Amino acid sequence: MSNCNTSSSYGLVHTLADPYTISDQFCVSHKSPLVSDWPRTQQLGFLLVQTHTSFPSSHPSPDSLTLASAGKELKDNFLRALAEREEANRSGKITSIIFIRDHNTLGQEVSGYIDYAHRLRTQDFEPYFSGKKRLVPGRSDLCYYNWKTQVSTSNSSPNFEVIYDDPHGLLFRNKKDKKILRVDPSCGPGEDSSRTLLQSDLYVHVVIYDHNIRTV
Repeated sequence: MSNCNTSSSYGLVHTLADPYTISDQFCVSHKSPLVSDWPRTQQLGFLLVQTHTSFPSSHPSPDSLTLASAGKELKDNFLRALAEREEANRSGKITSIIFIRDHNTLGQEVSGYIDYAHRLRTQDFEPYFSGKKRLVPGRSDLCYYNWKTQVSTSNSSPNFEVIYDDPHGLLFRNKKDKKILRVDPSCGPGEDSSRTLLQSDLYVHVVIYDHNIRTV
């Protein structure tokens, strides 16, 4: 059985060291260790695993907004995965958390966890699906870390509460059903949740966590 306990003295640090998957690295604590203490994915040469998840379509109301991904020819795995989840996140059927590690407009490496449903409600995603803009984590997202400046932030969203002081590491509590979503792959994502590893030509490292909202 895998031991999913992590030392709380390192703050919010998530590191996956499984050579058959992706190495997730993330720090969101002002007491985090030096970034140089942690190996980088590109140095370890871990295998990127591509998975495909299908979500049943529903029938939106006539007055619902048109999907930002509608009619777009999406070639990248990550953008296709976002398109597959767009309607379900807009309707509240699922709530997805996106982990991205990439570079911002200044060329600085950043990591973060994004509440996809919340971003869909507060931003126009057409530029992302059309390739005019890049989806990059920011300080207002669930969690954010800049590897250059070592600036870190964490914020709860309308869908998730960030739990960063748990001995099991970084957790997200869904505000609707109160269930816990774990980002440590050695523990599994939790009840009604799944973790999808994606190989993207546009981003260094992408993982999507989906939490299904059950209706009685």
